[in-house]
Amino acid sequence: MKYFYEHAHVIFVGKSLTASGGQNPIEPGALAKPMVFGPNMQNFEAIAQALVQKQGAVQVRNAVELEAALSEILKDSDYALRLGRNAQTVVRENLGAIERTVDMIVTRLERMAK
Repeated sequence: MKYFYEHAHVIFVGKSLTASGGQNPIEPGALAKPMVFGPNMQNFEAIAQALVQKQGAVQVRNAVELEAALSEILKDSDYALRLGRNAQTVVRENLGAIERTVDMIVTRLERMAK
């Protein structure tokens, strides 16, 4: 997928419009690609929410909104660039989240053991 993402002008995150769960938006975000996804991002809820809140992705509710969002991104290169840069910023801000969570859990377990 990385090769595809590198050459794409915009990414639609699969399994997010009609299926449940959604695919991982981190890789296109890390590559500073503008992306669109549907309402079903349960498997990546926190990062999807952060991307939308920080204008790094567009979330749509249906196929009509998807078509409109893709059209807007493809015709406005400044908007596309801004979405991609914002997405990359969100990904960078969240690097190490797993490690920080594990460290927090280990610290709490150590305190409980005392």
